[in-house]
Amino acid sequence: MTDTPPDVRSFLDYLNALPGPARHAMPPAEAREAFRATRALADLPVGEPAAAGR
Repeated sequence: MTDTPPDVRSFLDYLNALPGPARHAMPPAEAREAFRATRALADLPVGEPAAAGR
């Protein structure tokens, strides 16, 4: 195993502990729907882009 940062490892462990089949074991349409349903878990709110050169 590589040196995974602790926060990333915690998140991956959380994903692995979710109930139900693994996404790669689902039919594509079902996996897409599962991804959409849990997308908010990993996405951060998007703010204003930083200005370059400041």
